[in-house]
Amino acid sequence: MENQLIDLKNNSIENVDNAIDYYGDNAKRHKNYSLLLTYLSIFFTVIGAIMPLVDNIWPVFSSAKEGVSPAENSGNNILYWGYLSLGVAGGIQLWDRVIGNTNSWIRFIKAELELKKIKHLFEDEWNRITMDSDFENISKTEITEITKIINAFNKEVHNLVKEETKSWADTYTKGLSVLNEKINSMKTAFEEDIDQFELEKEKAKEEADDLKTKEFGYLKIEIKNTADFEGVEVLLFDDDMTQVGKDQTLENGSKDAIFPKLKIGKYIIETIGHLKGQKASKKLFVDIKPLEVTEQVITIPTINTSKSKDAK
Repeated sequence: MENQLIDLKNNSIENVDNAIDYYGDNAKRHKNYSLLLTYLSIFFTVIGAIMPLVDNIWPVFSSAKEGVSPAENSGNNILYWGYLSLGVAGGIQLWDRVIGNTNSWIRFIKAELELKKIKHLFEDEWNRITMDSDFENISKTEITEITKIINAFNKEVHNLVKEETKSWADTYTKGLSVLNEKINSMKTAFEEDIDQFELEKEKAKEEADDLKTKEFGYLKIEIKNTADFEGVEVLLFDDDMTQVGKDQTLENGSKDAIFPKLKIGKYIIETIGHLKGQKASKKLFVDIKPLEVTEQVITIPTINTSKSKDAK
C-alpha cells in the first residue's frame, strides 16, 4: 500500500511539474515576443512623432547644401513617412492585442507561480503525513484521508489549468472581436474616403470643365452688304496669321458667319467679296473675351463694275 500511495503522489507531482514547465517555457517565449513588439512599437512611434520636426527643418539643411531657398525645396514627403510609422506602430499594438501575446506572458507567469505554490503546499502536507503516519501499519481511514489530499491536489491543479485555458480562449475571442471592430471601422472610413474622393474628383472635373469653358468665347460676324456680291468669303486668323477653322462662304443673301469655341485673344478677320471676277476685301482685328459672344458688323467696300467695263 505504501508503494501505491507513493506512486500516486509521484504521478501527481509529475503532472504538476509538466504543467509548470509548460507555462514557464511559454512565458519565456511570449516574453521575448512581447518585448520585441513593444520595442518595435516604441521605435515606430518615436519615428512618427519626430517626423513633423524633421519635415520642418529638412528644407533648411537641404537648401543650405543645394544653395536654394527653403521655399523652393519644401516639396518632400517626410511627413507622410511619419504617418506611415505611426500606422505601423498602431498595427503592432493591434497585432499584440489580438494575438494576446503580452496578455499570455502575464497569465503564464501567474499560472506558473500559482502551480509552484500549490505544489509546495502539497509537498508540505505530504511531509506532515509521512511523519505522522506509519505506512507499514496504515489504517483504512488514513488511506482514505491521504487519497483525498492527493485528489484535492490533482483537482486544484486541474481547475487552475482549466481556468487559465478558459481565460486564454476569452482573451483570443475578445481579440478577434476587437479586430473585427477595427476592420469594420476601417471599412466604413475607407468607404467614406472613397465617397469623398469621388466627390472631390467630380468637383475637380466640374471646375476643370468650367475653367475650360471660361477659356473660350464665340464670334459672330455680320456682313451688312452681302447683297452687293455674288459671294462673300469670311476667313479668321490668329495673331500668328495662322488660319483658324475653315473659311466660310456666304451666298444667297446669307449675312452671318459664326466661329464657335475660340480661345481667348486677338484675331484678324478677313472678308472677301466676289463679283463678276473681281474681289473686294476688308480686314480688321477683333478681341475674343471669355464666355461672351463677340459680334462684329462689317461692310465690305463695293465693287464698281461700270469702271471695269469702261476700262475694257
